[in-house]
Amino acid sequence: MTHIIVSGNFNQLIVQVNKLKNQARSDIRKSLLESANLIKKDLKTIMREPKEGVLKPPSLRNRLSPIRRSAIGEGLARDTGNAEKLIANMHIKNNSIDVGFKAPYLFNYIKYWEEHGRPTLGIAAQRNVENIRDIFQRNLKMDK
Repeated sequence: MTHIIVSGNFNQLIVQVNKLKNQARSDIRKSLLESANLIKKDLKTIMREPKEGVLKPPSLRNRLSPIRRSAIGEGLARDTGNAEKLIANMHIKNNSIDVGFKAPYLFNYIKYWEEHGRPTLGIAAQRNVENIRDIFQRNLKMDK
């Protein structure tokens, strides 16, 4: 538990406030990393879920991938240009963290499909709003 002690010694007060400020930064950073990992895990789950689209040719089927391609409104299938390998998060900046897909070498097909009916990131974000809120509430409790 962090306490602020008010006394005639103002140097001690500054130390206590700085300790509280550093603890809050640490808790925010921890919450951001936990949230990013939650979204990354859910992206993989979304990509591996059964799909309703067109049946894939036998050469593209494997045990970890859905047997059908994704339909409009669903997340990308796992093997869409090996998109699962491109899931990443960037460094924390200004109390935020970017989670998403690294851009492929040539054509950014993931961005294309995100904007044209297969919102994989949007689905993951919607599913996890409450979980992310819970992570922040748990980590930022002031009674530590």
